[in-house]
Parts: sequence; structure tokens; C-alpha cells
Amino acid sequence: MKIFTFKKNMHLSNSFETNLINYIESFYENFTDLGFKFYSKKVGPGMGAAIELSNLHYNLEIINDRSQYFIDIKTIINNSMINFQLDLIISHIILHNSEKSKNTSRKSILLGNEFPDLVKDPLKYYFLYQNEIKRILFDEEFKNNYKKLQKERASFIFPKKSKKLSPY
Repeated sequence: MKIFTFKKNMHLSNSFETNLINYIESFYENFTDLGFKFYSKKVGPGMGAAIELSNLHYNLEIINDRSQYFIDIKTIINNSMINFQLDLIISHIILHNSEKSKNTSRKSILLGNEFPDLVKDPLKYYFLYQNEIKRILFDEEFKNNYKKLQKERASFIFPKKSKKLSPY
């Protein structure tokens, strides 16, 4: 018996939800080993789908948005909910792994070029890096560095436009 009994207990409102459930259930044993249980789901007409799973340490929100998958890791620190995006967590881990980051530009790592299939199979990366993720999630240095990485990545995605002087 699977712990994720979505299909029997829930009305499936769109194909994004169906695909997300199938994707999550393909990792059933991995989730079971880590003590994850169903927590909630969000689905709406014309929207993607999100399913949240939880264990003793944190929640995983797995999102299917137009057939691209994203993972947010949610945890409570000092009585406030903190969300971390899996892609930035992995970037942090790679940047701190000097062997991997030696031959790659910081920009390439922060923009996800080192894990191009992340939006198609983020759970593969989550389970690959699960020990590092669990170790750093509650680390104060990581939280401070995470905010800096968010800003740095945003500067690569949305570079400041230089002001051109008018010829008049």
C-alpha cells in the first residue's frame, strides 16, 4: 500500500495534477524511507498543480507548472516559515564543492546550467543531495548566503540596463 493514495482519495482536476502525482509516486520508496507523508495539494482551473509532503524536519512542495517541475523546501526557523528553492540550494552546494566549481563559472551554476534537467526531474537532484540539504537547512551561514545567492541570480536574470545619454 502506498502512502500517497492520491488517485483514490482525490478528485483529479487536470493533467498537470495527474502528471505530478505519477511523478511523485515514482519516488515512493525514497519518500517512505525519509518518513514523508501527504500534507496538502493546490490545483485550480487553468493552473498547474502543487503537492506538499512533510516529514519531521521540513515540507517539500513539488510544483508542476506547464510540465516543468519545481521544488520548494519549507521549514520553520525561529517561529517563522522559511522557503528555499531547490535550484538555489543545489547551486550553494556546488559552489561550496571546490572541485565542481573550479571549472565552471559562478553565473553558470546560479543559472542552473550545471543541472539542465532540473525542471524535468528535480526529485532526482533532491534525493542525490538530500544529506547535504538536511545538513545545511538549519545553518545560519547558509540562510545568510542563500539571500545573497537570490540577489546575485536575479542580477544575472535581470541585468541592469546602462543609461544611454541622449544625443540632444
